[in-house]
Amino acid sequence: MRYLLVFFGSVFAFLLFSGMGFASQIADHTILLDIDDGNAAHFDVRVTFVELTTERINYLVFARIDNARGSDVLGELECVVEKQTYGAQISCAPNSKMRENYTVEMSFDSYDLVRRSGDAELFSYSYSVKDPTNDFHIRILLPEGASLLSAEDFDPFFPEGAVIGTEMGRRVSLEWDVLKPDLGRTYTFDSYFEFVGKLPDVVEPVDDTGDGDGQDSGLLFAAGVVIVVVMVLYYFRRRVEKSGSGVKRVFSVLKGDERRVIDVVLLKGDKCKQRDIVRATDFSKAKVSRIMTELEARGILSRERIGRTNRVVLSENMGKTKPAKSDSE
Repeated sequence: MRYLLVFFGSVFAFLLFSGMGFASQIADHTILLDIDDGNAAHFDVRVTFVELTTERINYLVFARIDNARGSDVLGELECVVEKQTYGAQISCAPNSKMRENYTVEMSFDSYDLVRRSGDAELFSYSYSVKDPTNDFHIRILLPEGASLLSAEDFDPFFPEGAVIGTEMGRRVSLEWDVLKPDLGRTYTFDSYFEFVGKLPDVVEPVDDTGDGDGQDSGLLFAAGVVIVVVMVLYYFRRRVEKSGSGVKRVFSVLKGDERRVIDVVLLKGDKCKQRDIVRATDFSKAKVSRIMTELEARGILSRERIGRTNRVVLSENMGKTKPAKSDSE
């Protein structure tokens, strides 16, 4: 689905450019994206224009959204949300007559940006550059209790170059900063993560008896809580150690472009046509064919000829794959 959103977004951006020209020059575009433990995503967006040249501010979102709001220096804006094929467009009328260094802030929620991918959760968001922009910054905050998928030789995020951090030492964050993003290009930000579990809050025992028996029972209760915590820690450690099957094992031996190809096949239900991969990844036919040949040789997938194209099917024993050869070999 996200590849279709990228396609429709690129087409829509092209139509905007050809029919309306460039709306405004953007100095800074920042997205703070908070994913909760129910996989809903809350957006806080801040856009500062070098000069605003339009009567309304139109903001494209490649997702279904709810609870959209906007504001500027004078307060809340009058905004409407228009549903589109690719997602939605937020359109707001500025309160301020200011045109230079005008800043607008928007917030909204989305519920369809996280999906199950093998043994992990995949978050994916696409952003299309429709206005000339000096700096684009995005920060993604993973849910509490979630960690990035861990595997050898596998970066659980795309594109490369993300700055990994934490908030209050409890939640993992990913940040990308794109200087002068290409006009008309659609950028997609992916993150694979898994829930490693939350420890129960330790409750201090209350001694309301006033005698030694109460103290003993309190100590026994505290010891029981410690044992439970240790068992939970051991369980989740063992679960993470054993989670090398499925997508983690496969992705650990794939290069970046190969992972994108496999992800398309997974989206199609473990089988799809080769031309669908070309459309979804925006790779050339020759590049996709080359990647297919390499993956087929390593037993990750197979191809069946159907008419003028190939049907791609993931192998049942895809977990028993050989590592990819390095570029130096």
